[in-house]
Amino acid sequence: MPQAYQRIGRYHIVREIAHGGMAFVYRGILAGVEGFEKDVAIKKIQPFWSQQKEFIDMLIDEARVLLHLHHPNIVEVIELGKEGDTYFIVMEFVDGFDLRKIIKKLKANSQVFGTALSCHIIKQVCLGLEFAHARKSKTGEPLNIVHRDISPQNIMISRDGHVKIADFGIAKVRGKTTETAAGFLKGKFSYMSPEQAGGTTIDARTDLFALGAVFFELLTGQKCFDGTSDFEIIERVRNAKADLSLITD
Repeated sequence: MPQAYQRIGRYHIVREIAHGGMAFVYRGILAGVEGFEKDVAIKKIQPFWSQQKEFIDMLIDEARVLLHLHHPNIVEVIELGKEGDTYFIVMEFVDGFDLRKIIKKLKANSQVFGTALSCHIIKQVCLGLEFAHARKSKTGEPLNIVHRDISPQNIMISRDGHVKIADFGIAKVRGKTTETAAGFLKGKFSYMSPEQAGGTTIDARTDLFALGAVFFELLTGQKCFDGTSDFEIIERVRNAKADLSLITD
C-alpha cells in the first residue's frame, strides 16, 4: 500500500519527515466532512520505547500536562494515541525548518545570522520557555516543566517567520528514563547545562543555559562547546568553558 494511504488512528500518513532512535515523524492529515483537512505532525514511538512501561507511564502523565501548553511559541500537542502496541503523538504541523538545518545551510555559505535576527529568535524561544516554566496545576502547585533538550533541532522556524519550541514533553520524559535510545545524545552534549552533564538535579535554568549556547552559535556560526570527542565536549560543558575567541567586536 502506498505510504500516502497508510493510516494510524484517525490520521492519514502523507510522508516521513524524519526519524531517530526514539521515533519516526510523519506529516499527516486529519480528514473531516465536506473536504475538511488539517495538517498534523505524527510522532510514532519506536517499538523499543513502546515496550518500556516506565517510559509509557511517564509519557501519558506528561501528555496530560502538555495538552494544556497552548502558546504561540510552543508546538502544540494535540493527542496521545495508541494503535495496537504502538503509541503515537499528534502535534501541530509547522511548515518550515528546524534551526539546525538553517544553521547548516548558512555555514555552507560562510554566513551567520545577523544580530537582530538572532535576538528575535532567542526572544521568541524565551517567551515559550517562560510560559512553560511558569505553569501551575489546578491547585496552584508548580508543574516544574523543564524541556531538557533545547537545541537547534528542537527550535522550528515556519516559512512565515514564526518561532516554535518542539518536543517539550518528549525531552522531559526521556530525561527521566533509566535507558537512553541509541544515538539520542549524539550531538546533544554541546547544548547541555553543567548540571545536566554532571548528572545532578536540574531545573528551568538548564533550558536557559542551553538557549545561551544556541544564541552563541547563531551569532558566531560555531558551537559554544565543541571538541574532538564527546568526553572533551562534556568537560567543556561541565566547566562552562566556551570558546570566547570566536566573539568579535
